[in-house]
Amino acid sequence: MARKLLTDRKIQSLKPAPEGKRVQYMDAKVPGFGVRVTDNGIRTYIFQARFPGSTFSTRREIDRVEAITLEKARATAARWLDLVKQGRDPAVVDKKAKEAQAAERAKTFGSIMADYFTMKLATQRSGKAIRKRIEKNQLPIFKDEPITEITDLDILAKVVNPRRVGTPAMARSLFNDLGGFFSWVIDQRVYGLKVSPCASIKISNIVGKIVPRQRVLNDDELRAAWVAANRLPYPVGPYYRGLILTALRARELLKTDRREWNLRSNSWEWTVPAER
Repeated sequence: MARKLLTDRKIQSLKPAPEGKRVQYMDAKVPGFGVRVTDNGIRTYIFQARFPGSTFSTRREIDRVEAITLEKARATAARWLDLVKQGRDPAVVDKKAKEAQAAERAKTFGSIMADYFTMKLATQRSGKAIRKRIEKNQLPIFKDEPITEITDLDILAKVVNPRRVGTPAMARSLFNDLGGFFSWVIDQRVYGLKVSPCASIKISNIVGKIVPRQRVLNDDELRAAWVAANRLPYPVGPYYRGLILTALRARELLKTDRREWNLRSNSWEWTVPAER
């Protein structure tokens, strides 16, 4: 079959093949490359060669003419021709490449974070709060990044430094969330990460040390808080009054359950279980 240099104009002018037949127009630039036209006018880029393991010349489709450009189709054909000359089957090579790409996508921050949410945070009391922070702050930044390519500089520049001045406590929390995540990733031994990018960062040197709060309400302030709490609806008002009466941590009171209370005795008793 005579070969002619295929051009976009030439391809667009090709007429449908006779009924029940298919016609091929081969390219003069890349051996084996051409366009096949059906009797319905469907045009497809093709590549024809004797592929490794076969004694006959066979034809393989590259893609529909409408799907890719002539330049891209010709480049694919040229790559396939080079592989055939090397004794390698393009179909096998492309399959392995796609599998490698899929494996790399499975090791992105976002995909591994999904595992972390299910396998780790779902079992922690504070898991929901941590997940919410990550979904709002870190996930939009690193979602599509390969886990092994995230560096300490990325964490400082994109997570910590933007918050170190205005909200240092938040900067510390977000950093600690990432530190816990990367430590978990390393422990799994299946994601390819050997060293946490958080390991070389001393967060106290960046945002300062944690300063224990020394503020204590005086009697007048306590009375004002009690009066204000009385004006608030359930459960907010009783919650603040309970904090004033018990001086417990906020979550211990917030997470209380009816089963922890004994209201039948002369003096009411509240027993906080050891697991809380």
